[in-house]
Amino acid sequence: MNPLHAARPPWRVIWIKAALVALLCWVANPAAAQTVIITRADCSALVAHVPASGVEYAPGIDVRGRPVVPADLGGRPRLKMPDTVDIPVQIDMGERYGLPANSKLYELDHVKVGTARIRIKDGRAWFNGEPLTSAEHHAMVRACQKRGSGPTP
Repeated sequence: MNPLHAARPPWRVIWIKAALVALLCWVANPAAAQTVIITRADCSALVAHVPASGVEYAPGIDVRGRPVVPADLGGRPRLKMPDTVDIPVQIDMGERYGLPANSKLYELDHVKVGTARIRIKDGRAWFNGEPLTSAEHHAMVRACQKRGSGPTP
């Protein structure tokens, strides 16, 4: 045994080891409050594409900007799009498990899993009341929209 180590009290060795472990944990732990930097390329990936004005289809105008007669004859009612679209999600148990159509088990032919809801205004999707995208993702999209890198709803 080394005489130098024998002279040190055991509590001092324990404190040195504890200090080294604490230092390693402090160095390895990232700062709690971090700043997130979103680049223009990140915004381009997050936000939906909006074509420049002038390249979109304009009814009643040809390629050279001259007026043309509309193709539809009218007389049909205009459809009003709803604010949200609800899609019931079900599982066809007969098809999934190969049950014959006359099976007594076929009374449970469809099992309702939930309802998917899509808001037309901003394109966010929900399932059983829970958003399918995180609040953080939506906040980044909003920041990109405010910055001018995408459409605003």
